[in-house]
Amino acid sequence: MAKVSLGLRSVPPAWEACLGSTNAALGEALSAAYVMTYFPEAARSAATATAGAVRTAFGHMLSAADWMDADTKTAAQAKLEGIRLEVGYKDNLDTYEKLSIAAPGQAGVPYPHAANMLASYEYEWHKSLARLDDGAPVDKEQWSMLPTEVNAYYDPTRNEVVAPAGIL
Repeated sequence: MAKVSLGLRSVPPAWEACLGSTNAALGEALSAAYVMTYFPEAARSAATATAGAVRTAFGHMLSAADWMDADTKTAAQAKLEGIRLEVGYKDNLDTYEKLSIAAPGQAGVPYPHAANMLASYEYEWHKSLARLDDGAPVDKEQWSMLPTEVNAYYDPTRNEVVAPAGIL
């Protein structure tokens, strides 16, 4: 069924499907374990320093650009200085303390995997609704990807660069 519904050439091994659903449900908890093991604070500090050096070098290039007028250079420098650099992982990874997980063989839960996935979706739904609360401040620490992902991005609406531990 997965071949037809998802357009797959072959069904992935069970461990990949299990890892994918666990990562979807508990991604920040898995990320916390990953960064504790593979991305110590020293690596984060070094990567942050490198990102700062890139920013400084880019600032020098902006200053030397002869095709920009003075007002444009000033605006570009201000935007460059305002870029938030997020490196490795966010400081407040979710602990999932309020997420209830069913154990295999738990009485009254015939399909614990399905129950856990539904509980996870509900948990994330409530987190999303809380962000929409009129009185809630904007969480500037929120990332659009997990620290374990091998990717990076610049978000122009937030003027931030995010480089997760997975790519570093």
